[in-house]
Amino acid sequence: MLLKFPTDDAGRIADLEWSDVNVTRPPWKGVLGRWKGRGGTDLLKLNKAYLGPGERYGDRGSRRMIAAHELGHALGFCRKNPSRYRSLMAPYSFDMPSNGAPTARDRRNYHALWG
Repeated sequence: MLLKFPTDDAGRIADLEWSDVNVTRPPWKGVLGRWKGRGGTDLLKLNKAYLGPGERYGDRGSRRMIAAHELGHALGFCRKNPSRYRSLMAPYSFDMPSNGAPTARDRRNYHALWG
């Protein structure tokens, strides 16, 4: 699955904004990433306190996995029950594919929603 994003320019309104936070206090305590849908631009934030270099989830695979999960929310997907099938949309990172790649079921769900 390949997603293409248009080139950013002064005349384009961003639909999605990525940024980092570096916070360990509530409401970010233990939170690796967060998506916030809103009118206009959706926000995706990744927490460097846990995903930064040298941190527990600071490896490339973990960062990719969390970014893909949060992007899934921005595309309209909810969390999936890991006892039913493996998915990037599992509620906890230990239930997601460790390589951050969408599963066959994730791909079918994407095509069911987006064609």
